[in-house]
Amino acid sequence: MRRAITKSNARPRFQAQRPAQRNLFVDVSIIAVNDAGTGIQRVVRSIAERLLADPPAGMTVHLVRATRKRPYRYARQYQAHLTGQSGLGDECLLEARRGDVFLGLDLASRPLVMRQKELRRWRELGVSCAFVVYDLLPAVHPEWFTPVGAKSYRRWLETVVMHADALFCISKSVAGEVDALLQDKFDIARSEILIDWFHLGADFKAGEATPIGAAPSAAVNAASEASRLVLMVGTVEPRKGHAEMLAAFESAWRDGSNFTLVIVGKAGWSVDALIERIECLQGITNHLIWIKDASDADLTALYKRADGLIMASEAEGFGLPIVEAALRDIPLFLRDIPVFREVAHEHATYFDGNVSTEVALSLKRWLRDIENDCVIRSGNMATLTWEQSAHRLGELAAKLM
Repeated sequence: MRRAITKSNARPRFQAQRPAQRNLFVDVSIIAVNDAGTGIQRVVRSIAERLLADPPAGMTVHLVRATRKRPYRYARQYQAHLTGQSGLGDECLLEARRGDVFLGLDLASRPLVMRQKELRRWRELGVSCAFVVYDLLPAVHPEWFTPVGAKSYRRWLETVVMHADALFCISKSVAGEVDALLQDKFDIARSEILIDWFHLGADFKAGEATPIGAAPSAAVNAASEASRLVLMVGTVEPRKGHAEMLAAFESAWRDGSNFTLVIVGKAGWSVDALIERIECLQGITNHLIWIKDASDADLTALYKRADGLIMASEAEGFGLPIVEAALRDIPLFLRDIPVFREVAHEHATYFDGNVSTEVALSLKRWLRDIENDCVIRSGNMATLTWEQSAHRLGELAAKLM
């Protein structure tokens, strides 16, 4: 059903010259309380660190947070945690003025919905509000999420559309989807909200050692003993394609393949049967390892050891593991969806997921190509560092007035 949003709180465009020094308020409401290590939180942490280290020209970066019951305040403790600084002061209410920019970096769906009076007040003062859009999946595919999660996202999206001056998407593909959704569902014209995009980065360098003082876990050590190792990185959830890949690997193992599949990611929602299947297969074969809580040291060690990376998602906003793998020239086996083509271009092997037997055949060919050293490699793929990614996002935010 079409649901129009009237941007009745649109603020006047001030003609006065912008202040020489402005504030960039970066929302870290969720990660400041609990860093669960999910894909979005890895992005939030990495971008926030780099914005603090290298602020956009003419801007001072402040991390801020809110809860459903408490208004936005400076996230001094979390900022100190990221920077190692001390004496940053109390977590008092933030003070906004004309020319400042609020950047919704964290997906703070529940707190943001309760903070709309603040958003309206800021925009009346002449503050610009921008939000990072990671994907639209809970809105367009609610069946992949819990009812509570899908509803929370819809309320966040409606709040964002109501108050945003700009939406910064993590891929060109997502930007196109956002543009279409705003016009079709919300009756928002292109001129009302700026839509732009940037790509994510990664910092797993080719010669990088495991972080000092952080030894890999026992599961990672076990995985490292495999003769051949292929990774799937990401929360185990319905759209990620784990079930399809398990069936394909079972077929490969029956044909004598010695490749070990390592699944890296905690259990998500609506996957009880899949988790039972994973645990059952682990009791049957030594070629399946599931690492539920991988640390940064674990992930670094696994990428260093991997012979290949699989992303079988039916939809994504970007695909961060693709970039992380490319920095180590790891072969990629990707479902053929537009955003993966946007990120990896010709530097990956693609498969279609329409028929399970065809997927299994495609996987077996890819595994044979790895063994025969004739596989497409990812090392020449264009990638960004987190510094470059954060710089691009900072540039977008700095242009707002």
